[in-house]
Amino acid sequence: MTSPASRPVPPAAANPLNLRGAVDLSSLKQRPAPPAGGGSQPLAPGTGRDAGAPDGSAAAPLRVDVTEANFQELVDLSAQVPVVIALWAGYSPGSAQLVDVLEQIVESYEGRLVLGAADIEAFPQLAQAFQVQAVPTAVAVVKGQPVPLFQGGADEQQVRSLFDELLKVAAANGVTGRIGAGGSGAAEPAAPPLPPLHQKAFDAMTA
Repeated sequence: MTSPASRPVPPAAANPLNLRGAVDLSSLKQRPAPPAGGGSQPLAPGTGRDAGAPDGSAAAPLRVDVTEANFQELVDLSAQVPVVIALWAGYSPGSAQLVDVLEQIVESYEGRLVLGAADIEAFPQLAQAFQVQAVPTAVAVVKGQPVPLFQGGADEQQVRSLFDELLKVAAANGVTGRIGAGGSGAAEPAAPPLPPLHQKAFDAMTA
């Protein structure tokens, strides 16, 4: 779905990556980290970051800002939960609004999705890799493979429908994890103990 408010991506420089057919994100994943001063820090989806947020606000849990340094960690994380990538740019007035909407919706999925906000002006290689034609654009990564979502604006119901389908695709590929508040997979709650007679019957059946 394309919105008239979406803005074309400026021509990218140098060696665009081709993700047609068999998708390979290794060219992005293996890019060297930025020099000192912008070094890599461990990615912590449970804490979020505010660096580079389009509206300058603090990043909420389950939302991180995509950089060359942490992109590989996000791709690795996509083997556990789907990672939604919102590609935005400062010259696109709808970008900040879309990131805010996606952030709120992702939070409502309680750890089954993670949002990465990617500034294509700071990280143009990502726009090339995903063959983005206009911003804002949303794509997902599941087990290292990109899944197109939408371009331009989308209302909440449309986004939720897409995310529900995304989770089905992820589950079909064995991606059924959940990110906890601390940035790690949340443990399943312990089952309550069975009544003594039921436990005896269960033990007998097991034996």
